[in-house]
This record gives sequence, C-alpha cells and structure tokens, in this order.
Amino acid sequence: VQPKVLLLDEPLSNLDAHLRDEMRELIRTIQQQMNITTIFVTHDQEEAVVLADRIALMFDGVLHQVDAPQRFYDGPVSARVARFFGGANFLPGQMHNGQFESRLGCFAVGQGAVLNGPALLTIRPEAIQLCAAESGSQQKNHLPGRIISRLYTGANTRVKVQVNEFTLTVIADPHAVDAARTGDMVTLYLAPERLWTLPIESP
Repeated sequence: VQPKVLLLDEPLSNLDAHLRDEMRELIRTIQQQMNITTIFVTHDQEEAVVLADRIALMFDGVLHQVDAPQRFYDGPVSARVARFFGGANFLPGQMHNGQFESRLGCFAVGQGAVLNGPALLTIRPEAIQLCAAESGSQQKNHLPGRIISRLYTGANTRVKVQVNEFTLTVIADPHAVDAARTGDMVTLYLAPERLWTLPIESP
C-alpha cells in the first residue's frame, strides 16, 4: 500500500526514551525512501524537529506558525512560540533608532519583528555567554549578575543569573562553567546577532 498522504497520530508517545529515538530514525528513513507525504501529530518539540521538513504549530486549535524547524528557534513569530520551542529569556523595552532600550540598558540587536516602539528582547538560554565578573561588564551587550542556581543535566548545565530584578537562564557547556558557583558574580555577554525583538503580546 502506498497512500498519497500518511497520517501518524502520536505513534511514539508510549515508548521509552531510547526506543523512541530509534523509532524516530526508522520512521524518517522509511518516509524518505518511500517518498510519502506524511502528517505527523505530536506534542513533543524535539520529535517535531527531528522528523519534519516543515512544522505547523497550533495552540487551542489556532495555527500560529508554519515554517522549517530551524525557524522556530531562529525566527519565532511570537513570544508564545519562542517559549514552546526551547524556551527563551524576555526583556521588555523599546526599539528606538535600531537599538533596544530597557531598564538594564541599551542593546545592539541583530534582527527582529519590531523596528520602533514597544518590544520584547528575546534571548535564547544557549545564546548567552557566561564570563568572569570583570570581563567587560561596562561594555555594550554585557550585563553584570549573580548566579542564584545551577542545575547539571548531563549534556549541559542550566544556570540562573539574577540581573537587577530580572532572572536570566543560561544553558552552558558543563566544562565552561565548572568553576562557577552559586553566589558568584559573573558577566553575561549577549551577542547582537543572537538577539531579536518580538511584539509585546496582550495579556
């Protein structure tokens, strides 16, 4: 049987993690070999990214974004999409003359949906570089802060840093932050090309 369209509705949801990974690869291989258009329904973001050429993301029955998987990380259309795909740090402020102005200072921004006016600066946790406290904390796109928690997850370490009234999450290589301890003062570097702005959503 070679259907024109194949619908798979969460076929891997009851499998353990290791078997699920193997089955993802098998499904992807078979789908490519058979060249069958496949609609794969899932609530697992990683599963969607691994299997899909294009992802259609819905919330409450409403379609929010249809795009290549990478665009959900590099160019989400809203804060809700950014939160769902990988999480993000958000900083409210204003775009003015190509710069983002906030209570934490001014930032150079590489891209964004808002050119002027109220906006959310969107920062992926893995896009923040954690540096020693004295490393350029007064320079642009550098922020001084204090580590308030660390969580080792195996592949990475999740660090929460308090910057004034804001808490930013950083995902770092465990070896790169091995010496950093809870309570230490650090400097965060936010590379302009990894930042973008989004509209401020209504409550």
